[in-house]
Amino acid sequence: MTAAGDDVELEAAGRAFAAAMATPEPPADGHPDYPAPRRKRDPEAPFGRNPDGSPVLRYGLNAKGLPAQNPPGPGRGGKKDPAEQARVQKQPASDAKGTPAKEDYTRELVEFTDGCWMLMAGTPVPWKRLAGFKARMRAQAALLKENQAGIVNAVNLGAVHNEQVRAKVEAVTTGAVSWVLPAMFMLTPFVASSAALWRTDAGDPELVDLAALTERDWKVFSEDQIRQMSAEHQAQLAAMGQAA
Repeated sequence: MTAAGDDVELEAAGRAFAAAMATPEPPADGHPDYPAPRRKRDPEAPFGRNPDGSPVLRYGLNAKGLPAQNPPGPGRGGKKDPAEQARVQKQPASDAKGTPAKEDYTRELVEFTDGCWMLMAGTPVPWKRLAGFKARMRAQAALLKENQAGIVNAVNLGAVHNEQVRAKVEAVTTGAVSWVLPAMFMLTPFVASSAALWRTDAGDPELVDLAALTERDWKVFSEDQIRQMSAEHQAQLAAMGQAA
């Protein structure tokens, strides 16, 4: 009879006991052949604990102050470990290209505006049909020189406080287009002289002298080339004779 007062069927109990005794014994290593029950995570330390007993903070802390079990999603930031926050230092502010912003661009802007003034003030315009363009370009150079200080200060202020303005300033002063003005100055004498030459009458004495000088230079160059080729040919013949 059970504790509840019910009768026990002796035959059924005997059969259950016999079946249990007939179950195979576990392997020799002492572990059963069926998987162990899943261990329940400790909500206060889901990734285990450090040697000092504190929980491992793989993803920081959640809003409740417990270890977060998942990484924060886009736009979300879990609470970080205070010790980790103290270890990580913030990076200085930088512009879109990753270069720290300068405190002042006055020198670069003065050099650039000086170059623009020289370009507009000194570029030769030998064609009569462009006389109006030449006059306006020279007048524009005068306006630039008169207002240079205000232009430089205004653009410098924008470059210091605005990333887009700063990017443009760095592009024209130190970037891929900063070589344009020096290159134009180096080409200006040749371009101006060539333009004047093709507008000069063919019988002009200076033009005739330049043509004669070029012909003399060409004659000297050609004779020198012929001498070098002859010397190389004689050397090849001598080498072939020695080989024979």
